[in-house]
Amino acid sequence: MQRSPRRSRTRLALAVVLASLPLSLTAPAPAAPAPTPAPAPVSAQARYVDDVWSATQAARRAHDRTPFRGDRCLRRAARAQAARMARTRTLTHSDLGAVARRCGLRAAAENVAFNPAGGDAVVRAWLRSPGHRANLLHPGYRLLGVAGVRAHGTWWAVQVFGRR
Repeated sequence: MQRSPRRSRTRLALAVVLASLPLSLTAPAPAAPAPTPAPAPVSAQARYVDDVWSATQAARRAHDRTPFRGDRCLRRAARAQAARMARTRTLTHSDLGAVARRCGLRAAAENVAFNPAGGDAVVRAWLRSPGHRANLLHPGYRLLGVAGVRAHGTWWAVQVFGRR
């Protein structure tokens, strides 16, 4: 059977059109990712505690001391003491014997302060006080819990140090 010239030309034209279409062997581009949600705002309290922690670690490094490791039990003790001081508006120390027993420590110490300024300012003040400075730079203390509570326009800050 013989093909008609017209039919051949149509097939040829169709073949040329198909050959000119882009051939994609790759998967289609993925949809744009969903926008990343903005990070939650950091509370003033978290920022204050971070500032105390950072300034304390910087002081340790500047005096060739081992950096502190955070300790959950000491952090709870520091929070409880900061809240107690803020509630009573009284600068007091914890019962460190009870803290040591509860947290499984051989030794514990504490720095407390009230100050309307930021966390780095309270660390600078502790470093100017011989007793507080001794706690902060003591080579035997390796664990630290930090807390800060703002009440009545004042920050009530606590550092609890420990050694296991």
